[in-house]
Amino acid sequence: MRQSYSILSLSLLATVALADVNGKMEADVRRVVDTMWQRFGTFRQAALQKEADIQKMYGAISEEIDRDVRTLRTRLEAHYNAAPRGISLLEYLPATPRLDGSVDYGAELQKALSENRVVVVPGSRDPKKPHVYGLSTGRGSGVKVTIPDGHVLIAEKNAIIRRIPSRGTLIRGGKGVRLIGLTIDGNRKAHMPEHPDCGKLDMIIRVDAGSVVQDCTVYESPGIAFATYGTHSIFWRNRAKTCGYIDLKHNARYYQGAWDKWSADGFYIRGFHNLCMDCHASDCFRFGFGTAHRQSGGTTFVSCEMKNEIWRTYGFIDSEDTNNEKPNGILQIYMKNAEGLTGMMSGLSSDNTIAFKCEAARIDYRHSDNAMIMGCTTHGDGLCLGGWSSSNSSMVRGGDNPIVINNTVNKARVSSGVSSDWSLSVVSANGKGIAAHNVLNEYEGEFGKGPGMNFQEVTAVHNKVNYGVWIKEDDHAAAAKGEGKAVDELQKRKMQSLAMQIPALMQAQGIGGRIAKIAFAEPAALFTRDLKNVGRKANWQQKANRPGKDALKPIRIGDHWDNQYGRYHGHAWYFTTFHVTGDDNHMCDRATLFFGGVDSECHVYLNGQHVGSHKGWQDPFAMDVPKKIVKWDGSATNDLAVHVYTPGGLGGIYGHVALVLSSDTASKHGARTSSAGDGSYEVDLMRNPDRNGDVLITRGAGVDNETKLIRLGGGGAVLSRTRFGPGTYHVRVKLDNSHPKYRWHSHAFVFYAHDFDEYGEIPAKERPDGVSLADGYVISFEPGNKIILGKTHAGKRAYQKLTEFIKPGPKADAEVWTMDAWKDVTIRIGQPGGKLDIYMGKLKAEGEPTCRFEMPSDFIYGFFGYRNNKWASDVWVARLAYERD
Repeated sequence: MRQSYSILSLSLLATVALADVNGKMEADVRRVVDTMWQRFGTFRQAALQKEADIQKMYGAISEEIDRDVRTLRTRLEAHYNAAPRGISLLEYLPATPRLDGSVDYGAELQKALSENRVVVVPGSRDPKKPHVYGLSTGRGSGVKVTIPDGHVLIAEKNAIIRRIPSRGTLIRGGKGVRLIGLTIDGNRKAHMPEHPDCGKLDMIIRVDAGSVVQDCTVYESPGIAFATYGTHSIFWRNRAKTCGYIDLKHNARYYQGAWDKWSADGFYIRGFHNLCMDCHASDCFRFGFGTAHRQSGGTTFVSCEMKNEIWRTYGFIDSEDTNNEKPNGILQIYMKNAEGLTGMMSGLSSDNTIAFKCEAARIDYRHSDNAMIMGCTTHGDGLCLGGWSSSNSSMVRGGDNPIVINNTVNKARVSSGVSSDWSLSVVSANGKGIAAHNVLNEYEGEFGKGPGMNFQEVTAVHNKVNYGVWIKEDDHAAAAKGEGKAVDELQKRKMQSLAMQIPALMQAQGIGGRIAKIAFAEPAALFTRDLKNVGRKANWQQKANRPGKDALKPIRIGDHWDNQYGRYHGHAWYFTTFHVTGDDNHMCDRATLFFGGVDSECHVYLNGQHVGSHKGWQDPFAMDVPKKIVKWDGSATNDLAVHVYTPGGLGGIYGHVALVLSSDTASKHGARTSSAGDGSYEVDLMRNPDRNGDVLITRGAGVDNETKLIRLGGGGAVLSRTRFGPGTYHVRVKLDNSHPKYRWHSHAFVFYAHDFDEYGEIPAKERPDGVSLADGYVISFEPGNKIILGKTHAGKRAYQKLTEFIKPGPKADAEVWTMDAWKDVTIRIGQPGGKLDIYMGKLKAEGEPTCRFEMPSDFIYGFFGYRNNKWASDVWVARLAYERD
């Protein structure tokens, strides 16, 4: 006999009917929300018409909204604090289930939900030993458990659902479902490296229209924690902690646009007229709360909070392009960014968006008509609704009828921190609007003076600016603390990752030889800003000439300075050390400094001597160090000083630094032979990563941190280190299809004639751009199912097209290329003047070729490999092979 379970307020069970989920209860709550929207609409009309004193109006609506929020919370508690009875999931599990999270009980949970209106996931009586239920997503649909319309899933205390590594959405709720008390461990670390491309679409919970998700917790999610694309759903008292994959994929603590695929929000509330209240988000690798993009609007956020403890969230709450329905935009009430110094409230092209008594690091609205920002506070950066942007050399549109009143802007630095040049900027697009009773606490201190206020085409009255230091710089450093073991592990992983890349980086730099030792610079460094760029003239590279201790602050190498001391554009210095020994000296012939990444330009000094400079923020780089300036006494300290300059964006030494000692047992250009290879050749980069030394990796390419595969960025190529002639060639590659624009991707099989020894004594940085400028032939795979045979010429980036095939078969789309999947390409190259056959999707040159070219009469021996021609995407290479016919 099945046992019934019930939780929460049993005394209220009789008053709760499941049919109410889409009926009276939702309508009762919706009436309060609609009232708040109506109040702000009335306020907007009166303020624009100047019918009453703006301060008196603001005081009145503040009291009304306070009362409405209390009423809303009371009704939610009355309707949803009770939970219905349900059947225990244990009734569908084996007699002695394994409740440690290792067994996938998705099929059993699905069966229970399909046969019962309410299912309860029982917990244990010991909080130290919770019941853990394994669950993975299914194949094909990408969803493991689907909750039928109107059904309810409840979890008791001390019950955890743990995601078994898998791709897709874990729990998908239909219309009018309820999820109560679920605790879900996203288990994201266990997904790497098996699933290296997990990201925001690998959601944990997604529900359809009219649903209620309450008192649920999602942590360690590879993707978005809570989501809906439907209407009139309620998210109440939920928590999302650590969402996204960027730290695992890119060894970084912060979001950036190029990594968006691996980012995630805590709450992604798309669709119309949803409610998110009393929820909490922390450590999400994009936004804590978002309702971005079209087909969304009218959503209300109330009393939600975001906090960063380890990772650097890009933003607090985002409304973007929510302009398809009236009322569009979003309503934000009492939203609080508890972290203060990071995370913005943003609104882009979202009409009728309202922010009322919210707190964020900065508030940045653009191209939004009828926007209202009232009673809000910033902590560190500015508040903007349009204005001139020097960085873009253009005017950022504000919107029609802006209302910006009773806000307090607290600045922590000279720059505005928003899309306009001004710290408080309001610009009307139609000549109507009001900016009144705002206070700007503008920064003025040792780093300069902030830009102040700007009002254009609006009625601006009773706005005030105060100058001083309102947020101490130490507050920024304090915000970067509390990271503990997680960040220590991340920094260690970044050093290990750089160490793994160094052999390939050495080859790319034209540095041969056997690595004898890798000595990392101490990641705990000292840091100072160089506001007037006087450090080099004052010889700060010499230890005796540096600023005093009071001017030097502790900083971590391996993370941008912005994440530790706030946003700063300009010059700064890092000082750190490393140690080597006399034995190390005898073991090596060459010393090279490798940098994992510096943003944006730098000059490097070792023991007071200038050893090199570099421009460009994106790639690792290296520079030779004369052995005579290295201190080889193990008790001596080698002093490393790095002068860094960034004109905009993030700044600092964001990758680790290593001194690499190598023995010159190979030629300057590696183990490349000048004659054609004999017999067969194979480098399986997926199974034998240690053989990466058998291939040449050019600039723009490298060994991926986690998968250890060769990843080709824009212009990057991987080539055999041995020359070959006629025969059968095979490559295994995969295209990144994380963005629709990648479908217009151009990539190529390459066959180059030069062995590059002719560049012998020319330094790598002065040499032509290696492979991409060499003489040879290219088989290019172009959009529209074109396969083109072309010829490259030294000194020219473009290649000469010799001939092309378009849609070379009855199943051209499948035969020519498949996105996001490994593809085998086999090419048989005959004697000069013969045939060149291409076999798509085949391991051997068997049967009819996909297409055939006439071989050029001047074809000669050379080096083969693969190249990525596009700058906006990646190509992965798993195998290179050759067999002589």
